[in-house]
Amino acid sequence: MMINTTSIEDLLSFVKTDNEPSPDLMNASSAIGKTRLKILSKRLLWWMKVQKTKDTLIPLELNSAHQWAQELSRLIETQGFLKGLISLDHGAVVFSPDLPSGEREKILSLVHTQYNFQIRRKENDKDSAEGNP
Repeated sequence: MMINTTSIEDLLSFVKTDNEPSPDLMNASSAIGKTRLKILSKRLLWWMKVQKTKDTLIPLELNSAHQWAQELSRLIETQGFLKGLISLDHGAVVFSPDLPSGEREKILSLVHTQYNFQIRRKENDKDSAEGNP
């Protein structure tokens, strides 16, 4: 099973620029707004980037008390742009079990080399990190 990395490339392009979302991301943008989609995209990409540094894959736990977690969960369930790449498993984002390990590694390498999240410090929040849940 060959997975098309276009959705990941679309996410990378979307968070790196101020461009409008790609046609694949447009439904998600319409559902939650461009700014919220950008925030959720950064969280997903940050999670994927971290996976490349781990010996085993770590799920992205979604705490339903947080709005971003609720929105991300809804997007994964209702939007097709990440279908076959990620899924929900007991309240956490995981790579789809149908995704071959070679394809997953290709995606992780792509994100690891092309996504650089920036730490943004606020005067009253020294631990704030953009893209870091």
